[in-house]
Amino acid sequence: MNKHGLWMALLPVALAGCSLGGDITPPAQIDSGLTPIADNPGQYTGAGAQATHPSEAQEQGSYSSKGSVIGVIENETTGASVPGDLEVTLVASDEGAFVFSTTTIVDKNGRFAFDDVDIVPDRFYLTYVDYQEVRYVSDALYFPEGDASLDLSLQIFETTEDCSGLRVRRLHLIFELAAENQIGVTQVWIIDGLEDRTVIEGDGAGVVDIRLPAGFSNLGINDSISPEGRYLLSDTGFIDRAPVQPAKPAELVFTFTLPYESGSDYSQRLIYPVDAVVVMLVSEELTVQADELEDLGRRDVAGFSIRSYGMGTLQAGDALTLRLGSKAAMLHGGNALIGYVSAAILLVVVALFGLLRFIRMKQVDREVESIPQNLQDDCQAFIKAIATLDDAFEAGELVEDVYQRERAKLKKQALYILRGDDD
Repeated sequence: MNKHGLWMALLPVALAGCSLGGDITPPAQIDSGLTPIADNPGQYTGAGAQATHPSEAQEQGSYSSKGSVIGVIENETTGASVPGDLEVTLVASDEGAFVFSTTTIVDKNGRFAFDDVDIVPDRFYLTYVDYQEVRYVSDALYFPEGDASLDLSLQIFETTEDCSGLRVRRLHLIFELAAENQIGVTQVWIIDGLEDRTVIEGDGAGVVDIRLPAGFSNLGINDSISPEGRYLLSDTGFIDRAPVQPAKPAELVFTFTLPYESGSDYSQRLIYPVDAVVVMLVSEELTVQADELEDLGRRDVAGFSIRSYGMGTLQAGDALTLRLGSKAAMLHGGNALIGYVSAAILLVVVALFGLLRFIRMKQVDREVESIPQNLQDDCQAFIKAIATLDDAFEAGELVEDVYQRERAKLKKQALYILRGDDD
């Protein structure tokens, strides 16, 4: 497959989860996907535009099977309660397409109910509330088979502006030789919040502070769907203004480039403690050294041989320091896939997050009866999706019955497209 074919084959896989944001070059110019905070932005809530109501053709009442969406709002912050005037919104979606939304008010015990709701095959529902300028969203679920009641309860929390309790569960760093005298870096951050409070920004200072190595450029954040104003670019990196909720880790995926010579030191200051670091080398010519760096061996990701390394816990304020080297052949000969490898790896990482979200959204105990439309454009995309699914299962991210079911469906669809391909 040529370079353009590689990009086009992997792109639909990535789009299963989210869109690829535009690049930002250099750290004074900001493009789509990374937007500066306005002069007087107010607090960033993370909530997007309000859902609109259905057209007459989409109104409730066109199906004979009816049910009720019920639930209770619980404030999980110790000593806090649920306000009696809290509004709950119910949203209906058919395979990702908005159908309708409606609202109700909780009773004095925090309970709510939406009656006379259409039970439609492949239609899932979710609820959300806006509390203290933070949006809390339930799981997206179907009506259980044979049951006319669907529980979409929600938990809410009090807020705090103290970000010191944030912790990075895992930090992935992916390196490739991007061009002569440049190295490309992709990072994936999984950030856990507090146990019983949502962390919000104070005075426009943001919530998550990402510090990048000196000399970084070409910063691109993998997020083109968040409301404008979520990210603030700084001389030392960028700030994410979105709230971090308990039990819902923040996920950040971004890329940048650095000046590079063989034997260069990579140093990145960490504002938060990190439980585990995974370093991945895409280019076979690259080498890495560091204290307490464990070689995890090679694995195949989207057709590329990736060598992985692991590091243990780092404390807040520590510097993540690596020594990067490269073989002489690379410095003189170059690599035909430079510039496309990082895109491929980034897209596979995004695909993994997106695929897992999609599967979890469909529920563990319900068969996924269709595959997202944007995965159906290219048989190669399904092959890559199967690979990421295999990796997720091997890593313990999926239970076996879900893994086997989803793999069979992806394989069947790929074979179907292959049989219909005249090329």
